[in-house]
Amino acid sequence: MVRGTDGDYYYTILYVQPESPASEAGLKRGDHICMANGIKLSSSNYAGYIQTPTTAYTYKVARKGESTTPDTLEIPMPQPRIIEEPSVYLTRNFTTSNGKKVFYIMYNSFETSEESDLKSKFAEGLASSPNDIVLDLRYNPGGYVSTAQLLSTILAPSNAMGQNCFNLIFNDKLNKVENYAFDPALLQGVSNASYEHLYILTTSNTASASELVINCLRPYLGDKLLQVGENTFGKNVAQSLFTNASYSKLEFWLTTAYISNSENYYDYYTDGLKSDYTVSEDVSGYLGELGTEQDALMAAVLHHIKNGSFPAVETPETQSAVSRNFGMNQTPRVIFNSIAHKPKYSKITKY
Repeated sequence: MVRGTDGDYYYTILYVQPESPASEAGLKRGDHICMANGIKLSSSNYAGYIQTPTTAYTYKVARKGESTTPDTLEIPMPQPRIIEEPSVYLTRNFTTSNGKKVFYIMYNSFETSEESDLKSKFAEGLASSPNDIVLDLRYNPGGYVSTAQLLSTILAPSNAMGQNCFNLIFNDKLNKVENYAFDPALLQGVSNASYEHLYILTTSNTASASELVINCLRPYLGDKLLQVGENTFGKNVAQSLFTNASYSKLEFWLTTAYISNSENYYDYYTDGLKSDYTVSEDVSGYLGELGTEQDALMAAVLHHIKNGSFPAVETPETQSAVSRNFGMNQTPRVIFNSIAHKPKYSKITKY
């Protein structure tokens, strides 16, 4: 939810789930919803119209067209319903203009129940022997530690198999450290990846289990791992599940351990894991299609793949006309980000 400099509010769509009411209606990433049934969105009504609707509305939407001035559309919505959100949102295999093969995967949650799908998507993506891999974790707030271990093992170099992946450092009351390795036994149905560079896309919403993967791969990959986007959230701890038989529906996920890499580094609580190249999405302006050169984060990656270096940082004076039109040419303010409000976990399945 964004408040423009003229005081009006609009809701920016970051991505659309397949087979959802939004997809059926034709809404797209980068669309800006500014009205519902002829009523302007505001800080007090947007939740009912967008986040938790109980009936179908007609949205007034601003969408990038052929010119720099956005098109205005009236989009009637189907009746709202709840859908499942898959952890793997999108994969793409493509070849750049300089002949480099690239595998792109957007991964939005570390779920043990969907590990077979994660392995299947990697098996398909790696079948073409890509030169580079792009792991998009920009909207991933975390999940299960065991699934993070699986993903880390897929992406770790072959000479790291059997070596330390991460450590769980429990408090002084428990006084123990648990060590976890890159485990080749986890790779049933998928091979260990080989590549020139691993680009990991991050924002301040990249947290917990996502940060575990980046932090534990860094000692083994060095400059082959390039973090592009923003610094991560900075959650360097894991949670364990506590239950009570008398209250079977009540669960407590309590923080019980720090998560360190093989070099015992876990001091990123304050500033997050810092990006190697900083670039941000312009949620007040135009958001290009994910995994393409129209997407600001991916554009930086493709520039590096083609040229061996990242592009010069854009200054406010070089901001595009499209961004100025969508963004009211000043500094719009994000007042609510649904991704930022997702729970951020590194869940331990055994305790």
